[in-house]
Amino acid sequence: MDDWTKAVVSTGLGFAAGLFAEPVKIWLGTRAKVRAARAALYSDMGRIYHILSRCYDVAQGPNGFESTSATDQKRAAEWIASSKPDVFAFYSAAERAVFYGIPEYQAITEVYASVADAVAEGTASWAKQYSAVMNVFQTFDRLFKQGALDSSRLLKYRAQHRERTVTQLTQYHRLEEQSEDPVVRDNQYVGGNVPSILVKPKG
Repeated sequence: MDDWTKAVVSTGLGFAAGLFAEPVKIWLGTRAKVRAARAALYSDMGRIYHILSRCYDVAQGPNGFESTSATDQKRAAEWIASSKPDVFAFYSAAERAVFYGIPEYQAITEVYASVADAVAEGTASWAKQYSAVMNVFQTFDRLFKQGALDSSRLLKYRAQHRERTVTQLTQYHRLEEQSEDPVVRDNQYVGGNVPSILVKPKG
């Protein structure tokens, strides 16, 4: 092969490599963004799960749901208000292509729709607020059981927000396995008595 032919072949190979390299680089960049978005959304869902579980704890205390004090109801309303789905709003609007690349995007959308409903009940009666919170947990629970959401990943993020050690988290997982199908997982009041009228899922 003469020098001229070598030069042509080398140029052609370089051009072909360049053509393939750019799409691969874009694909790898998109994959990295999808992973980061998925982690951010799971972390945020873990935060919301932790915050709303405190509302559940208030209602499962010694006095029961109907006798929850006005002070605890006010605290619960503040917790609900702090559950605004801002992270979801960002990714589902400003980063749509990345969001739709997340395998669980439909399940995540369902979760945040139920969270938005709970936040919207912020000025409603305590019964309606609590019912909306329980609907969020019903949504989580259904999606966990369907395998549509990674419960282990979400509860790990929830534990990070609660600043528990790995040992404590393991103990809570064991407690969950011993309980009778809890609605709110990895929680203080495992298997608590939840008024059935309040846990009825919407739709």
